[in-house]
Amino acid sequence: MKFNPFSRQAISKEIKHPVYNEVSKEIDAYLNFAFKANYVALKSTGKLEKFIDDSEVIYNDAFQMLQDINHKSNTYLNDDDKMTNYMNLALSLVFQDINKKFYVNKHQ
Repeated sequence: MKFNPFSRQAISKEIKHPVYNEVSKEIDAYLNFAFKANYVALKSTGKLEKFIDDSEVIYNDAFQMLQDINHKSNTYLNDDDKMTNYMNLALSLVFQDINKKFYVNKHQ
């Protein structure tokens, strides 16, 4: 894989701390709160950023799907409220996916 100087990992190394957008911060905070042991393990092995990147892909796909499906519904909401609603729904799907990965698989 070719090194990308504009990737989050490259930028993080340059400024000495992770670069997260708002969604990444939400995912990071959720992992740290709900699955502390898994969070520490991912962080110590250097896999946390990849996990968050993968979760962001799920979020972006869910957000786009919600926009495509609901573009004519919720006509009583303004655009900002719609985007907030889609963001919350997409994040809940990401959190459900994280639960499946860490909690459900552990208890089967």
